[in-house]
Amino acid sequence: MNTKMLIEIQNTFRERINYQGEDRAEKSFLALNVEIGECANEWRGFKFWSKDQEPRTSVYHPPPFNIGDGQFKNPLLEEYVDGLHCVLDVGIELGYQHLLPNIKSMHPSITKQFNHLFYLVGEMQEIYDDREDDEERYHELESYYDDLFSCYLGLGDMLGFTTKQIEQAYLEKNLVNHQRQESNY
Repeated sequence: MNTKMLIEIQNTFRERINYQGEDRAEKSFLALNVEIGECANEWRGFKFWSKDQEPRTSVYHPPPFNIGDGQFKNPLLEEYVDGLHCVLDVGIELGYQHLLPNIKSMHPSITKQFNHLFYLVGEMQEIYDDREDDEERYHELESYYDDLFSCYLGLGDMLGFTTKQIEQAYLEKNLVNHQRQESNY
């Protein structure tokens, strides 16, 4: 996967948004947790109470006004890529765009991989919040981010996505995000 290219593209999008609030990191951590949760929701494998635990990988969207052809979309891949946008954004916010992670499937199950990602985001948020009071621990943040990025890529692998699929979906979603900015989304 060409993570350098994805980081550059994400950085261009960040510059376009140009949000300068002091709470940007805090909001980025929350956005990442939300997107991880939305990805888990489309995966559905944790829903032990439901008979429908199959991942949402093909959903038909009819054409607008029923004119022309509809299309099939992969909601799981779309949500995964939304999370990847957030992972990259957090890394850029923290100044870690130089990291080139490996794909790590840290856990034997997808459920545990999701839970580990939530854990990592929580730890990173806590370390970031305490950065002025605990400089020694703040130096661990880069290692946590490297784990987060690697584990997120590992999740994509566990969900059955190829790096080519992920890159293509990322590029498509990036175009949508730019279009949304043009229309004051």
